[in-house]
Amino acid sequence: MVGIMWRWTLIGISIFNVVSCILGFYYLVIAGAPGMPFDEVMRPSIFTSFVIPGWILLVVVGGTQLAALITLWKRRASAAFWSGVAGFGMVIWIYVEVVLMTGTGILHHIYLAAGLAQLGFTLALLGIFDRRAAAAVERPDR
Repeated sequence: MVGIMWRWTLIGISIFNVVSCILGFYYLVIAGAPGMPFDEVMRPSIFTSFVIPGWILLVVVGGTQLAALITLWKRRASAAFWSGVAGFGMVIWIYVEVVLMTGTGILHHIYLAAGLAQLGFTLALLGIFDRRAAAAVERPDR
């Protein structure tokens, strides 16, 4: 029962993160980041616009979040792996974003918390806190 709670919590976090990555991509690439002038927001970097970071957000961060969501939903053996990768990817994304940008905002704190929570709940799902939790990931082979 405990493992089911961790699994559903991770599914919820993954849904939140996937939707956020899609909306972030839309804002940065499709809408052109209105109200966020690139030269004022970004420190000197290898990027000349928000297009490449937007695609990285969608494909890498959003892609791993989607992989975590699908494997959790289908109870695949790789669910904990993908949840860990996705959580770690979110934490790295936020860290790099904060380093590259001239300021931080509330969204940085929210997504850092989401990534750290995803890592924590992944550890819980793996049974680090309770061995019964790991049984909620995989269905027994029949």
